[in-house]
Amino acid sequence: MILRNFLFLDTESLNDYLAALQGHIVSGDITQTEMEVSGKSGKAGFKVAEGALTIEQSTETRQVLALTDAARFQKLYDLLDKENHIQYLDAFDEEIWGQLRKGELLEVESDIRFPESFKLFHAANELSSLLGFLKTFGENLFDNPQDRVMLEGISEFAAMSKGKPIPIVFEAVSTPGFSFFAKLNPKYVKCDLDDLEGEATVFGKIQRIVKPDKEIEVYSILPALTTSFSGLSRDEIARKKRELRETGGIDVLKGPAIVILPLAIYR
Repeated sequence: MILRNFLFLDTESLNDYLAALQGHIVSGDITQTEMEVSGKSGKAGFKVAEGALTIEQSTETRQVLALTDAARFQKLYDLLDKENHIQYLDAFDEEIWGQLRKGELLEVESDIRFPESFKLFHAANELSSLLGFLKTFGENLFDNPQDRVMLEGISEFAAMSKGKPIPIVFEAVSTPGFSFFAKLNPKYVKCDLDDLEGEATVFGKIQRIVKPDKEIEVYSILPALTTSFSGLSRDEIARKKRELRETGGIDVLKGPAIVILPLAIYR
């Protein structure tokens, strides 16, 4: 058994998978009852007969066992591993990569990072929050109206993005160059965002395989800048988009790549 420290665990999908495999799930706690029977013997004398007398005593012990999320995951993992449904990817090559199919379950020792555009947005959002705090004290660090409009757009985008999936990009630790992408429901993130980056194990199902001649957009701060684009021509907006892509405002992942539907991330 592996003792895991979960950074992310989608408990809703976990319960669905368990129900599909077992036909049911156990909800709530489990009550365990143990019965211990002991016997005491002695000599008894009677007018009619004389013999040994045994008296049985029983002790009943009850305890409530909490079925934790970690225990549920271990149960699912054991069921899948028993049937050889988990592909553990540590080191692999193009041949193994080419054999992977949609719907397969992968366990990947990964080096996780956030897209640069997400980092940029995250930093700008924190700056926007700080500026809003300073504004309550009469401080205004941006006199340029265009800068203020941009920050307002970032604040609006942050409000719209609250609760939206968190993008991560990762590669196998021992075999860099093979890219994976996943979106995490923030509801199931069990750590600070900064703690998600770095080496960890990603467990999930292949949702999509991106071919070598294709690419996917993994994150963009463009929605935050829509307000500042008002009044610009179509050509100017297209130029701004190209500039954003060149400066890290829009992140794309080029194939070959695999999109994962994540169930768990742990160390």
